[in-house]
Amino acid sequence: MYMTMRFFVGYVRRGMAFSGGSSGLRGRPVAALFGLPGPSRDERRAEEGTEAQRATEAVRAAANRLSEAQRVANFGSWEWRVREDKVHWSEQLFRIFGLDPATFEATLDAYLAQVHPDDRELVRRGIAAGVRERRPFSFEHRIVDAEGEERRLRCQGEPILDAAGEVVRVIGVCQDLTEVIRSERGREEADARFRSAFENAPIGIALVEFDEQDDGRLVEVNRALAELTDQTETALVGSKLSALSLGEDADLDQPLRERLVAGEIDRFSIEKRALFGDRLAWLQLSVSALPAVGAEPPGRRGIVQVQDVTERKRFEEQLRHMADHDSLTGLMNRRRFREELETRLALQQRYGGDGALLLIDVDDLKRINDSGGHVAGDLVLRRVAEVMRARMRSTDVLGRLAGDEFAVVLPSASADQAAAIGEELIERLAAERVEGRSISVSIGVAPFRERPATAEEVTAAADAAMYRAKQRGGGVAELVAEPPPGAASGSDAPAQARGAERRPPAPGAASPSLADQVRTALDAGELLLYAQPVFHLRSGEVAHREVLVQMRGGSGEVRPAAEFLAAAAQVPGLCADIDRWVVEQALVTAADGAGRTRLHVNLAGETVNDAGHLERFISILAGLRGHAAGIGLEIGEATVDRNPVAASAGVRQLAGTGCAVILDGFTGGFGSFEYLQRLPLDQVKIDGAVTRPLLHGGADHATLRAIVKLARGTGKTTVAKQIESEALVPILRTHGVDLAQGFELGAPRPLAGG
Repeated sequence: MYMTMRFFVGYVRRGMAFSGGSSGLRGRPVAALFGLPGPSRDERRAEEGTEAQRATEAVRAAANRLSEAQRVANFGSWEWRVREDKVHWSEQLFRIFGLDPATFEATLDAYLAQVHPDDRELVRRGIAAGVRERRPFSFEHRIVDAEGEERRLRCQGEPILDAAGEVVRVIGVCQDLTEVIRSERGREEADARFRSAFENAPIGIALVEFDEQDDGRLVEVNRALAELTDQTETALVGSKLSALSLGEDADLDQPLRERLVAGEIDRFSIEKRALFGDRLAWLQLSVSALPAVGAEPPGRRGIVQVQDVTERKRFEEQLRHMADHDSLTGLMNRRRFREELETRLALQQRYGGDGALLLIDVDDLKRINDSGGHVAGDLVLRRVAEVMRARMRSTDVLGRLAGDEFAVVLPSASADQAAAIGEELIERLAAERVEGRSISVSIGVAPFRERPATAEEVTAAADAAMYRAKQRGGGVAELVAEPPPGAASGSDAPAQARGAERRPPAPGAASPSLADQVRTALDAGELLLYAQPVFHLRSGEVAHREVLVQMRGGSGEVRPAAEFLAAAAQVPGLCADIDRWVVEQALVTAADGAGRTRLHVNLAGETVNDAGHLERFISILAGLRGHAAGIGLEIGEATVDRNPVAASAGVRQLAGTGCAVILDGFTGGFGSFEYLQRLPLDQVKIDGAVTRPLLHGGADHATLRAIVKLARGTGKTTVAKQIESEALVPILRTHGVDLAQGFELGAPRPLAGG
């Protein structure tokens, strides 16, 4: 009540006139009715001014809010007073047209002058029709703003009538649609590009919706996916994403799908197998999450790209096979076989049981190559591999370790069983005929001992046993000699049980008379040196020459190196001595200028892998450093294979002398490519086993291409050796081989004669 009275008294004191009740009281100050003093005239005027000011400020605030709203929405308002032909524009409308309110007089004609010429008649008719028919109107038109940019407006208007029904004003708004249209056009173009890319993509694409089980349902697919899966687009729509793969592969990506739907990842890729009719294919699925739409939870929609990678998988498998297998026989190469041997030894040491290693060497392969050519030798090697595959069990491990050397791991085979298998293999090979020749092999048998044994120990033991078989004339299997009771592996073990060098217990015992002849000829300086030219395949010019060592026999015949160096290798230090003598003679020839081209010298494994021999060899090169650039040093791949650590260090030391370093006998195995990338080489000599089959429908084109490509990529030249037919030359040129060497291209001549 108190508050009500205060308000009422205040109302009365402000002098509000009483407007109701008796007419005699109308217009009199209310305060007088209660005997209260009323406000003075000045007070009333001040009060009225304050109210007017408040009203003005309210109107101004409303106008500011309207102006801000127009700016944000990018539309302007206008009013046309028809009788005066005066037009009022809002500030935003001036901004849209790019006009200055201080200099532009707004009339209907002035407005029409701003409209694009092609749209003026449309605007004029639209306004006239709205005024004439007393109805709202709307239209869109273009303008060219002050900067010359074309913009598009949507205008709406409505006539205002007086009491007589005549149009006195027209009010309306214009909205700038330029950015909206650009945005919509951009979305349309993006949608069109996406649709075109989706429909015409060369790979399969599908839009996917994920359900509560995180499997995907195909909601839209393109033509490429239908062709890839041998189905129609209609049949694919609605199917599950997992249905694109074999049943056993269907859930391989389930953990990834769950993470994608949960928002932990936004994409993943996986390879899975699929069966289309009777065709087994490999597919690569790349799944990406799409942004959520509205209240949709993230990760519920996605896009999947499907590519058929069957050929790539097949090529990768071929590369893996090439890296692990010998190109001529298809058996495991030295590196891969050693890994298998180490694995079998580790299993045997952990779980016990028997096992054995057979080391098999083809007898007289050199004589077969000399009499029938390398093609005949290759046929023999392939036949040995075929017989081994036919005889051995699926659990046995077969490999080709070097040119004429094979090996077999026999799991769960006792010493007697392994020896019996070796004898049976010898008999089977002896019954074979290759171009009228029988095949003889010598086999060393090394059972796995109960005590721990390394791959080196087992291989060395089998190697020693195999050489004892050769000493017996070949064609036999020799069981490794039992170590003395209590003997342990290491420096005190017998020679046949350690190291990988092919040396019998007593130096020179393999063929002492021949080794003595070699030593005598070397000491007397009577070894013969020949040089075989190596040709540029493009120009036909001689690139360099390879120095070959030969020896005159007791009957005056010239014996090739392959025949007497095998005997020399049994005498420690003899091959290293030969290497030093040969390089001294080559350096003398280079210093005299008689060589004309660079001379290449072959180095024995003993020179490269033995630190003492290597140091003495390098000291010779250092003495004639000025002519070292005229010498090339060829190191066999087998030398590096036998002791990769020591050989790699030796190659680096030799490269530091200024001589060119060449990897000889390059086969294209995994280890070969590793050496090509890792070692400081100038050149690689491709083994004939890689190039010869090219004339007979062999499958070594991929190997040769890979060798040439990697050699070029690492800045090395390539030489194809053992070229026995000129028909190979155009094939080698096609593959990009740089140089070639062979008896058909150029026979060796005495070095002294140039």
